[in-house]
Amino acid sequence: MQFIQRMNSTEQVKTVEPILECVEYGQSIWTAKWGYNNPNNFEVTMPYGADNNFSVYGPDRGQPVKYQAGRHYNMFMTMQGENTQLTWSLNGNAATSGKDATVCGQSTPRPTASPSSESTATPAPTNPPTGGSTPVSDGRSDGLGCASHDCSGNAVGGAGSVLSASTDGRTLPSTGSLNFALYAIVGLILGAGVAMRVKADRDESKMSK
Repeated sequence: MQFIQRMNSTEQVKTVEPILECVEYGQSIWTAKWGYNNPNNFEVTMPYGADNNFSVYGPDRGQPVKYQAGRHYNMFMTMQGENTQLTWSLNGNAATSGKDATVCGQSTPRPTASPSSESTATPAPTNPPTGGSTPVSDGRSDGLGCASHDCSGNAVGGAGSVLSASTDGRTLPSTGSLNFALYAIVGLILGAGVAMRVKADRDESKMSK
């Protein structure tokens, strides 16, 4: 380890500390910014070599050889390949630029990427119809189902008769019911005519006697 003494003094020089300020992370090139801290109250000289060098493409990467007293920021920059490490060694102290360094413009180290989990939306449950009324296949909601309907748009009426549903909600006789009523009326008329004819024949017979 090399020590530089002040002129006309036997005071031993304190080592200078290399400092990595931050790293700018590009897609393929990372740019590191460096500074140093000289704890002495005077300038210290450290030539390139074993006590002042870089681990890659060194020893000279643009770092100083004369170090002023105190803390000095962003004194020089270096570039390195993506996902590589670069270490500056100075008087036995070292600073390393890598993937976990502080990002330039931020005060915290670069976050480590982690795979994100995709959330799967859960479909909302379908609630059953309320109110005690269950729709049937013909679109009605009387809760009686095919016990009161023939499931083809017709409702079953009393005594086995079939009734048709009108569009305005009223119940109308079906074609079968109308035909039955018509036959009944015709039967009544014919029956009345036959009865009148029999009565007329009887009256005519009485008069001839």
